Amino acid sequence: MMGDQMGKDSPLARADLESLEGSVEGRIILPGDEEYDELRRVFNGSVDHRPSLILRCNGPGDVAEGVAFAREHDVLLSVKAGGGSVSGSSIQEDGMVLDLGLMKDIVIDEDGRTARVGPGLTWGELNKKAQAAHLAVPCGVFSSAGISGHTLDGGVGWLMGSYGLTADNLVSADVVTADGELVAASAEDHPDLFWALRGAGGNFGAVTSFTYKLHSVSKVYGGTVAWPMSMAIEVLRGARRLMKTIPDELDIILTLTEVPALGPAVAGLICYNGEAKQGEKALDPLIRVGRPDIDSLEMTSYHGLSKVAEPAVPTGLINYWRSGFMTGLSDDSIKALVSMARSLPSDESALHIWCHHGKVCRPRPDAAAFPHREKQFNVHLAAAWKEPRSNTRNTAWANRGWGEMKHHLTGAGYAGFTSRSEGSPARLFKGNQGRLQELKSKYDPGSMFRPEHAISPAGLR
Repeated sequence: MMGDQMGKDSPLARADLESLEGSVEGRIILPGDEEYDELRRVFNGSVDHRPSLILRCNGPGDVAEGVAFAREHDVLLSVKAGGGSVSGSSIQEDGMVLDLGLMKDIVIDEDGRTARVGPGLTWGELNKKAQAAHLAVPCGVFSSAGISGHTLDGGVGWLMGSYGLTADNLVSADVVTADGELVAASAEDHPDLFWALRGAGGNFGAVTSFTYKLHSVSKVYGGTVAWPMSMAIEVLRGARRLMKTIPDELDIILTLTEVPALGPAVAGLICYNGEAKQGEKALDPLIRVGRPDIDSLEMTSYHGLSKVAEPAVPTGLINYWRSGFMTGLSDDSIKALVSMARSLPSDESALHIWCHHGKVCRPRPDAAAFPHREKQFNVHLAAAWKEPRSNTRNTAWANRGWGEMKHHLTGAGYAGFTSRSEGSPARLFKGNQGRLQELKSKYDPGSMFRPEHAISPAGLR
């Protein structure tokens, strides 16, 4: 049975919690328990929410019991898998958390080229297992990032030029919906729910397993290049040239930030899905601006590449993010980006410019909930800092700079890079917003699931 502190800081009665404990295989964690503070910690250090209880789920049955319990007792519910969302919405103040971090099953079907995996996995854990069979799924650029939120937001990252978003490679998903039922969603079963899961975040339920399409990937040509900030305008002009000829096999993220041993710089994080010679040729429009001061490009394992940028995004920093798209890099927009970068308020802050092209852009905007299918640049402003006393200075820099950038942007944004206050459904889901609201009315009319960018049921705002 649970300890004496059961229910001490919870609005729920002891009998309620004892009933829940008796119906699940996992454990209930309450304020004051040894693991409580660790389990409520998320990526963004500004989030300090204290839930009433955390249910560490051992499987889909526990998730279903947890959802049913929250509905019956009218408890605010949140779902935590990797805990990587910038808003920290996976941990709600005074609510109930379904913690899926223990659900890490991996089943690789080498013949069928699929991976069926649990929502608690990180990309590093999945990549390591899949790469043992020389297989891969398009994934995020950080090995420590959780697969769940990344997939449900759409999933930009490595191999997206070759094979599309992570969500484009989702074959099926098992979901516990608001009524506590476990539903298998795919192109054949509950296709409307499957459509919504691919880009609309955790608005429609708690996903208990993902099945991905795998691709044959062994070594890639990748790593980091970097130039001093004095070269930034020329490098971004080179990126503009590069986008005219960029092959599907090349994925690149340009970052304006502080680089160890170089200082203020513009860096390129690169993955070419092929051999070095072809990768060098593909990169020529960028590299011709001048020899980089840092060049670590080499043939490497796909799994290894996801670890390259890991030190740049430690968990626990205070984060404030903005996201927008540019259809091109005009000289004026380049100057605006570089001007912002030259006044970075902290060594940890950065401007990231992702190149959207190739297979990402081939589906129609309404093929899945993720609507951003144009060939364009995804600009991610990531203000990050260590001390709360610097909050005002850092957020002021982000808001002032973003205001100056606005007329260069399309008005849309990517959910995975957007803080909660900036995430209006119209910006994130564009023409798909109406259908998503209709589906919210069907699958979660009471808005039990309220993730980082919550969708209201049709008729509500």
